[in-house]
Amino acid sequence: YVLAHFVDYAKAGTFNEALQLGFWTWLGFMATKSLGSVLWEGKPVKLYVLNNAYDLINLLAMSVILTLWV
Repeated sequence: YVLAHFVDYAKAGTFNEALQLGFWTWLGFMATKSLGSVLWEGKPVKLYVLNNAYDLINLLAMSVILTLWV
């Protein structure tokens, strides 16, 4: 629901715009939030990369679907 509002606010209408929206949303919210687990909890960087790659792919797919659908 919130991502659909981001799509509308950003006026994303093409596949490339959807990918950009998904990337910047991921970078601004998900990647920065989970960085604390590496910095302060001492979790491995490889785990951070793996988890964030999964989140990035999911967010990109959701952004493309919502952009082309809405």
